Amino acid sequence: MRQGFPMRPVADSSILEGKPNDLKGKPSANSKPAFPHCSIAQHTMTGPIGSRGVVLLLLVSVVTAAVVKDPKDLCSWKDANRDKCFKGAVQRLIPHLVKGLPKYGIFPIDPLHIELLDLSHAPGRTLDVRHKFMDVDLIGLKSGVIDAVRIDRDANTIEIDATLKEPFKLKGNYVSVGKVLTLPVNGAGPFEITLYDMKATLRYKGHQEKKKGKIHMRMDEVHFPLKVSKMHVNFKNLFKGNPQISDAINVALNENWEDVLDDMKPSFETAIGQAFKEITNRALVKIPISDLIKDFS
Repeated sequence: MRQGFPMRPVADSSILEGKPNDLKGKPSANSKPAFPHCSIAQHTMTGPIGSRGVVLLLLVSVVTAAVVKDPKDLCSWKDANRDKCFKGAVQRLIPHLVKGLPKYGIFPIDPLHIELLDLSHAPGRTLDVRHKFMDVDLIGLKSGVIDAVRIDRDANTIEIDATLKEPFKLKGNYVSVGKVLTLPVNGAGPFEITLYDMKATLRYKGHQEKKKGKIHMRMDEVHFPLKVSKMHVNFKNLFKGNPQISDAINVALNENWEDVLDDMKPSFETAIGQAFKEITNRALVKIPISDLIKDFS
């Protein structure tokens, strides 16, 4: 059993209070499309974690409609090997999702930009540090390799297993308050979190709607569980005015990375899952699924 950090009272939470817009991520110079506040007050999703950019089955169908010239190349629901067909379709279409398809409401997914990841209301079990991550880029989804796809039309569920062949990175700015060991944390500045050897299962649960005689899908839940072999963090200026102590805190965090990840993971999973839910529903509201998967109805 791993030894966690001892809990300490939060030193000063005022830095994490104030108007919501005070900590809103500033638009970057290249005007990346962003998801607004993915604010997580409570953890509501459980299970092992799904892979980002590893491309939702229904998004694949939307993208397929945009890039496949001949309808006969679409996957058929009646095909006994349809899951294998979808697996291949997902893998071939990852590059299109990386670039984005604005016509279908699909923004580029690598990097995937999120304005705010708010962990300040969900302190961890082993670390009493509250975080807000702003103007965050999620980098590395393009390296996804699809391992399997499972779909249940009657239950309206989709599962996609994938492995990221490159490290997955979160980069942006942070505000953190609390204690690590006996050291007070009251910092703000740039941060980078790197996750290695990520394996994931992206789980969707939705429902069907009929519009003008056509079947549309809408996603109600997205579960995004996460498994990695290692995590490395680098928070600049964790201890204001003393880079040596800041470096020491980073060393402590990295030596106890499993505890740190356990504390952050539920909020990461929920926030990223919400982002993909929004991406999916933006696309599916425009195109009926019955036009994208042959023999679906």
